Amino acid sequence: ILFPVILKDTPEILRDDTENTEAQDIEHANYVFSGGRGIGGREGYQRLEELAAVCGAKTATSRANVDEGWISKERQVGLSGKVIAPKVYFAVGISGAAHHVIGIEDAETVIAVNADRNAPIFDVADLGIVADGQKVIDHLQKILMRE
Repeated sequence: ILFPVILKDTPEILRDDTENTEAQDIEHANYVFSGGRGIGGREGYQRLEELAAVCGAKTATSRANVDEGWISKERQVGLSGKVIAPKVYFAVGISGAAHHVIGIEDAETVIAVNADRNAPIFDVADLGIVADGQKVIDHLQKILMRE
């Protein structure tokens, strides 16, 4: 069951002025934005990183993107990556395979965006959004970057 999200107030924009390095400390981050195979390639992941920076969040990924060679293993979450327990785990384009979900089972809140309404990530998500991840990122950027 999916519920609409209504923002009543202007969201507070958090800015993280720390350098966005490859070896981010995602294990101790309170907010993690993570992109999987469905994020739309390198360009899609870069847009997710921009959104995360505006929100003061760290970025992570699934194994598929590490295997492609364009995201560091330091940011991989799951059985063959890191186990994390953020307050909010925002997953975009992540299918939710068991080996990935093991890495986020202690997250307080999981928000999942996936175009496939049958993606296993929705089984563990507190909030599920069936939509194209890039369109959701576009919408969030418009909201958060308003001046």
